[in-house]
Amino acid sequence: MEVVNKYDKDKLDCEFISLLDEKLIVLEEKYNQNELRIISYETLKIMAKFIELRKPISKMREHKLFILIYVDTLLSEDRDFINNKINLNYLKNKLLSNTCMYLERCGFYNKSSWYIYVILMLVVDLIVIIYNKGWYYVPIMSMITILFHIIKERKLKKQGKLLDLS
Repeated sequence: MEVVNKYDKDKLDCEFISLLDEKLIVLEEKYNQNELRIISYETLKIMAKFIELRKPISKMREHKLFILIYVDTLLSEDRDFINNKINLNYLKNKLLSNTCMYLERCGFYNKSSWYIYVILMLVVDLIVIIYNKGWYYVPIMSMITILFHIIKERKLKKQGKLLDLS
């Protein structure tokens, strides 16, 4: 899949939100609520709103372009493409991963990123349980990690900085 730029610089800089809003309306008409959740519809709006306000404009142009190309691709594909998780994840990784990483550096939080920490803490807890000699151990590290990330996720959702690209 090759990325083709059919948008000029002035259009991206001045009319990005209006272009995206038009495309998102068509996307809403084409797909049902479940499919919109799968394609990360709300996250796209959050990303676009934040990127539109960022400076320098020249650096944000690439992020704007990839968001528009992602939406264009979704509009040109059929429902089978959306329901095929491999194709959709490939498209998200190819077009939205750089934007998502940039947003994470700006204080956003990817909803699915904390599972790795929980798995790591489970391994630590298992090691402690295995080498624990005769006394009972509660997997406190895992519970603290889960609680910390749930609280963090709720706080960032209220702030509008929670990305859900899963």
